[in-house]
Amino acid sequence: MSSDSSSHSKSGHGDSSQNNSAESQARLNQARQNQIDTRDLNSESPQAFTALVERYQQPIFSFLGRMGFSQATAEDIAQESFLKVWRYRQRYNPDKGRVFTWIFTIARNLALNEIQRAQRTPHELETPDAIADLTQDPSATAENMQARRRLQQALTTLSASDRMTIALDFADALSARECAHLENCSEASFRTRASRARQRLIQAYHNLEFNHDP
Repeated sequence: MSSDSSSHSKSGHGDSSQNNSAESQARLNQARQNQIDTRDLNSESPQAFTALVERYQQPIFSFLGRMGFSQATAEDIAQESFLKVWRYRQRYNPDKGRVFTWIFTIARNLALNEIQRAQRTPHELETPDAIADLTQDPSATAENMQARRRLQQALTTLSASDRMTIALDFADALSARECAHLENCSEASFRTRASRARQRLIQAYHNLEFNHDP
């Protein structure tokens, strides 16, 4: 099983000096972007809010896809997330993080609610045929598409906590520190959780692969 080449786990290690420099630049860029996001969030202009939605709807949608939701469910949660952002935009507190992190928190909570709701009504759980490959490449081979669908199916066998941790771990727009904050734990603890969750996902994937083979 391989991960999406366009996404990277936060548990990798590299040269510390290069990492520190990159992290400093990333924080600077985030601060500048957050000024724009805050302006658009607080604006009464529908055009400004539309710009905010267009800026972040794909990261939110990808995040929900990595949790194993079907495309229809992911679209519903994403839409509800932005409706809540608009309705409660005056509650945003810049002292608690970026606008984007706040949006992610709303989407995260709605996603967890949806998992809990589906668990209470088993007949509404996502079925293998309903699992969407949200990163589908039209040029992908049938074998690759099958592997991606199996990966999405494996995600749905994991606990809500593992699904959330994996989705956050591969959310490129969030730092490890922000992911840890969302999960109410330290960075070290988040990295450990992510590593263990990925191992369980790999095992679930191989179980499905083994059971599928004749």
